[in-house]
Amino acid sequence: MADKSFAWRCPGVQLGTRTVVDTLRFRKRGQGRASPLHTGRSACRKRAVARKGAGGPGTGPATPQTLRALLAETAKNLFVSERDQRLYRVLELTYLNPAPKQEAVADRLGLSFSTYRRHLTTGVDRLTEWLWRQEQGTPQIETIVGYSTERTVMDAPVNQSDNIAAPTDVFRPVPGGDTAANELSAALPLPDKPSVAVLPFTNMIGEPDQEFFPDGIAEDVITALAHYPSLFVIARNSCFTYKGRAVDVKQVGHELGVRYVVEGGVRKAGNRLRVTAQLLEAETGKHVWAERYDRDLADIFALQDEIAEAVTIAIAPAIAGAERHRAMRKPPESLDAWAAYQRGLWYVGKASPDDNARSQRFFQQAIDLDPTFAGGYTGLAWAQLQAGTVFITGSFAQTQTSAEALARRAVALDDADAEARSCFGQALRHRGDYEGALAEAERALTTTPNLASAHGVLGSALLFSGRLRDGLGAVRRSIRLDPRDPALASRLNYMAIGLYFSREYEAAVEATKRAIRSYPEFPLPYRWLAAALGQTGRIEEAGQALEQALAIAPTAFYLYVAERVPWMRAEDHAHMLDGLRKAGWREKSARPS
Repeated sequence: MADKSFAWRCPGVQLGTRTVVDTLRFRKRGQGRASPLHTGRSACRKRAVARKGAGGPGTGPATPQTLRALLAETAKNLFVSERDQRLYRVLELTYLNPAPKQEAVADRLGLSFSTYRRHLTTGVDRLTEWLWRQEQGTPQIETIVGYSTERTVMDAPVNQSDNIAAPTDVFRPVPGGDTAANELSAALPLPDKPSVAVLPFTNMIGEPDQEFFPDGIAEDVITALAHYPSLFVIARNSCFTYKGRAVDVKQVGHELGVRYVVEGGVRKAGNRLRVTAQLLEAETGKHVWAERYDRDLADIFALQDEIAEAVTIAIAPAIAGAERHRAMRKPPESLDAWAAYQRGLWYVGKASPDDNARSQRFFQQAIDLDPTFAGGYTGLAWAQLQAGTVFITGSFAQTQTSAEALARRAVALDDADAEARSCFGQALRHRGDYEGALAEAERALTTTPNLASAHGVLGSALLFSGRLRDGLGAVRRSIRLDPRDPALASRLNYMAIGLYFSREYEAAVEATKRAIRSYPEFPLPYRWLAAALGQTGRIEEAGQALEQALAIAPTAFYLYVAERVPWMRAEDHAHMLDGLRKAGWREKSARPS
């Protein structure tokens, strides 16, 4: 056990550990040239840290020697194995001999930047947890009507732009306290958008030194979910107060103010690992989603990355789907802005003319209820683009102009909102600005790498600009990331288009049929089915598909065939016409009566 005299203090206040931890976490988030030690002092203003020892308490700055001593003190307890020495080396080069940028540290260690950041997170979290445990002999406790409030003084300030909620004080009943008071727990109000807490995964491996693996999965899931602008994610330190405890999800939801709770566990049998994860509705305890992952035990860090990503890309769409169902159960007169937005998504995802019109009313209602909510503008922009370019229930030019203005407004309200950026990119692509669309999609993906809509916009821009292989890959990933996305009809159509442009006509036929089976009122795939069948020589089937395309949406057919839309290159338009002619189409049949 480490020497408890190794304590850190600010004059008159027990805040020294927080000073050190603030310093560490600032450097972990930043990539600039500022010295982490200097910045830590600045952030703490005139706080000082001193070491209690033979010389008695004193004051002084958080010097490199001070932090070096701290790391040396913890090394014998925390970083003893060969694997741990890598973590120690990451910490040493990041904090004690900092390079101008974190990328330089990664290069010096021969690690990819993502691996370096993972090691850094693991090392800092272990160090800060150790520091906190050293103070457990004198925790800061306040008793409030039969409750004890444990304040985690090592919690560092959270960058709110990271979409992680600030650490939450957790109120727990005092054993033997007043029963009536214990029934009056201080429940936190639910945020406007869906809130989620990821509890520490249970280590059922039976090896205490493997605790880092389930902890790492939970931490990585928290970090990844925090990048989704539609989610309110509880900070790691608040979630980890439940570590090692048997808790009821209703209690967690009550104490942390969340609608959803993620929990899981890790087992091991020989060289095989099994990770289970489940998403629960906190209020009812109902399962929203659950999955099991069986993997061979190879590179433990790569495995941790793989499982964390798999869990994340399953949880985010599951929450989105649950929110849409929840909104549909509410009476229309009781909707708030978020629920109105969710109801709009429900209707726009039906991919029919009538439902698209309904969705616009709910998106407008969301804007009226909260003019500062970017989601309302984003949703209305998507719906208007569909009205003007898919169902032709509005003027093509007017809906394009209006949708682009709405998307710009959404970005202006929150320029870090990846969904708003994706929508803006789609509006730019519709007027043929491929580079602008690609830039917006890529910017969205820098903040939210697993956002399905951003991959969808990226894929469509790549396809229509002639980069077919990359475009198909991006569209496939968007479908994999969210197979129930409200824009799935468009994504399936993009797959068919990409395959047709690639001259994979049989695959294009199958892709269009899949889209038509799922969304029979969505008119665009019928035209590509006729063209693809024409290219394969199946003339009878092609003629039937052509008749369907003309019957279901004659105005849309004319828009895309007799005229060339701004986002389609001349050579691609000619390629489409070639397939339609082989299916039996003649120019005079294009214009609706």
